[in-house]
Amino acid sequence: MEETRAEAYLQLIHTLLNCPNGDEPQILQDNSELLDRGFLETCESVAAKLAAQRGENGANFLRNLASHLGQFIDMNDDGDSNNSQGENFQEYANFILELLQAEEASNSDIKVIYPMLDQRQHLLNSRFAEFLQQVSQRLLDGENAETISSIVALIEDLSIHINQFPRGNRANNLEIAITGYQIVLNNREPGSEKYAQTQNNLAAAYSKRIKGSRAENLEGAIFCYQEALQVRTREAFPQDWATTQNNLAAAYYSRIKEDKADNIEKAIASFTAALEIRTRNRDDFPKRWAETQNNLGEAYRHRIRGKREENIERAIAFYKAALEVYTSDNFPKRWAETQNNLGEAYRERIRGEKADNIERAISFYNAALEVFTREAFPEYWATTQNNLAIAYCQRIRGEKADNIEQAIAFYNLVLQISTREHFPLENVETLNNLGLAYLKKLDYINREKPEDTNQKAPTLQSAYDTFKNAIIRASKLRELESGDETKQKHDLEWDKLYMGMVQVCLDRQSNQEALLYAEANKARNLAEVIAQKQETPQLLKPITFTEITQLLTPDTALIEWYITNEEIITFVLTYPDVLTVHRNPQLAELIYLVVDYRADYKKSKIDWQKKLSDYLQRLAEILQITTILPSESTRLILIPHWLLHLFPLHALPLTHDEFLLDRFTQGIQYSPSCQLLQQITIHPNFDQLLALQNPTSDLPYTDLEVASIAPKFAISQILPGSQASKTNLLEQYLEQLENAHCAHFSCHGSFNADEPLKSFLILSGGIIEDLGGSERYVEWRAGKTADIDKCLTLAEIFGLRFKQCRLVVLSACETALIDTQNRSDYIGLPTGFLYAGAMGTLASLWAVNDLSTALMMVKFYEVLQPGVSIGQALHDTQRWFKSAITSDLLEWVEGSESFDGDQKEGVTEYLGRYKPTVKPYGDVYHWGAFCAIGL
Repeated sequence: MEETRAEAYLQLIHTLLNCPNGDEPQILQDNSELLDRGFLETCESVAAKLAAQRGENGANFLRNLASHLGQFIDMNDDGDSNNSQGENFQEYANFILELLQAEEASNSDIKVIYPMLDQRQHLLNSRFAEFLQQVSQRLLDGENAETISSIVALIEDLSIHINQFPRGNRANNLEIAITGYQIVLNNREPGSEKYAQTQNNLAAAYSKRIKGSRAENLEGAIFCYQEALQVRTREAFPQDWATTQNNLAAAYYSRIKEDKADNIEKAIASFTAALEIRTRNRDDFPKRWAETQNNLGEAYRHRIRGKREENIERAIAFYKAALEVYTSDNFPKRWAETQNNLGEAYRERIRGEKADNIERAISFYNAALEVFTREAFPEYWATTQNNLAIAYCQRIRGEKADNIEQAIAFYNLVLQISTREHFPLENVETLNNLGLAYLKKLDYINREKPEDTNQKAPTLQSAYDTFKNAIIRASKLRELESGDETKQKHDLEWDKLYMGMVQVCLDRQSNQEALLYAEANKARNLAEVIAQKQETPQLLKPITFTEITQLLTPDTALIEWYITNEEIITFVLTYPDVLTVHRNPQLAELIYLVVDYRADYKKSKIDWQKKLSDYLQRLAEILQITTILPSESTRLILIPHWLLHLFPLHALPLTHDEFLLDRFTQGIQYSPSCQLLQQITIHPNFDQLLALQNPTSDLPYTDLEVASIAPKFAISQILPGSQASKTNLLEQYLEQLENAHCAHFSCHGSFNADEPLKSFLILSGGIIEDLGGSERYVEWRAGKTADIDKCLTLAEIFGLRFKQCRLVVLSACETALIDTQNRSDYIGLPTGFLYAGAMGTLASLWAVNDLSTALMMVKFYEVLQPGVSIGQALHDTQRWFKSAITSDLLEWVEGSESFDGDQKEGVTEYLGRYKPTVKPYGDVYHWGAFCAIGL
């Protein structure tokens, strides 16, 4: 349960906001080690979020608290006030000089240094680091090399001692040490033994650093370790080389940036290298040998490459090797930690009998509890109880009912330590696991004792209460979380909560409540984004069932999917408030379909295109689409979930020649959630256009497309070719963009599945020849690279503010694709425009054909007359387009006012290649890519 300091700040704030009145002073006293400038900054950040969501009471409390604590911290911690006694350069300078003199006189004895630091802890703050630089500069200026060497040696010793000083503010101590090490490095000969020593010390400080970005700190540590290894070679300094290899390996193992699999491989390589020197038989190294053995066990247990079963076997061997040195008598804590690690490895083991492995895991966990008692190691005790609970949930031997009861009992023990006050995150995670254990119990009862209502009803109620409490607490935690990394880290856990709750509600026959929890899961991030964009921030309340029904008209139906880890759930809502639920167990089939679909799309667009109809037929069968469709409605709202966002659901086949869109004559519209539909502002005006036309000058039919569309608007601003640059759009034409009724992007686009916020629309200058070595350049197509700095990215789209935009058309490739790694988020280019204020978007699900897209867009704008919705216009366009034979298309082009003479000639010449009765664009690839998202 190791917490970062940032999480500790949030936990303390959570406790303060929820404690009884009058308990605050004692809570602050009990957590005095957290009261520093970082805590004040976190208070202000959380207060701003609460204020933006009308949590004025909490915001005011935190701001008042920060104000009062700030005065105390100014005097006793950060030293940012010049009014408190002794807060001046001379006091710091004298103290620094005294410490350096003591280092020299005592031969760097901590028995001398620590009492001095202890007496003046209040000076160990950010100013100390600043003044240390000034004092050092004065001491070193004009001195000879020998004197400089002596002084920097003392500075390094002082930095080491402050780094290791067990009292004071840990974050400040590390900052002072880092500053000291940097001073030393600036005054040592690069490539020298001592230079390498300081690089190693600096790396260790960066590894443990609290302030700054964790990812960047680890990068700093890795760089410094690598610098140290330039000097600390195996031949010249074998022991130091081994120590640095071990430390470098630990940094790679924890690394956040770059590929996780690569990082683990590098960690394994460095740990293995360290063992060339760290042997068990050398008198000085048994403990270090065991440490590296345990580290290798962890690395192999979490290894991504190689065969999973072999990795686990190697991990077990390394853990057992560590136990040859780590005995319960000599190293009790290390012994217990390794016992726990062995338990985890055996629980995950693939070889051997599963039942035997789980029994062995349980025995290892129980062994760990011989040392990890509740009194001596409460957090380790709770962690081990949690591991036992997981093992008993998976246990094969013994009575199933007894095992589940044991697991429930263990989780309840964990909750005695992992309380909402002290460990709010672990509290929520344990409640989630407890809820899942109750679900296992329900499953057992339903299979073995279906008539036992005496057990079923209370178990169902316990599961409901547990998930409900967890969701309430998780929501509170999310309000306090800051930073995308933290949110992403916890999103998967929160998904499990909602999935469990939806299942429980359905089992309780509470279908409406199940729909609301499914909606709440999808809208978790929506609330925060909308609150930030409102001029008068308001708390976005969860949508109610009544509000969902208000989205319907007598001729409208709504289908919302929700995918759990067990099943595909379909909610079908018809006017006025009739809700039916279909529970579909074919989740595995859906996942297999998606794997095949994506593999073909990535490998060969031609083969994928040939198989597209077959994929959609498979999907229709998996979703049982003909069974769930409402029979009376003529307009349909589709709210997909997770993997279903990848497919054109409107193009699902119902019969041999009938598709879903044929059944709903008033159109089909998509939305990420009901809540988003409810929040969309209606923009009725539609006479101002801003269009980007062929920015890369390689899409000839986009010129036809935009030229045909522009005359339909009273006011139009066209940015053709090189004028469609990012600089022009976001600077010179930003006002026109944000005031446009219609924004039309006729260009290339691409979705980035790994980093969705780097998805982009390519503007002028955005395509270059292959380049590498910078995050600015991303691979686009063979031989071509996109320059992100010259493209309009999703991150930038989120920052726009449309004031009266009815429609954004993304006439480009892959503009409707979304991030499917996170189930609860709908992150894609359409989302960005909807969040920016657009009423609706048209976007594509795959790489589209230039000509067919241009023709379809021209037809779409012809159909989009006053009083016709976007969904209706797209529906009518797609139905006509897929059914039109060559003669129909030629007749339309010839009679349309959207084309001039040259355009008619060019299109007619191309269509003339087809026989008159052929349907040139009858394949779903041509007509099915675009979706109407929003209103």
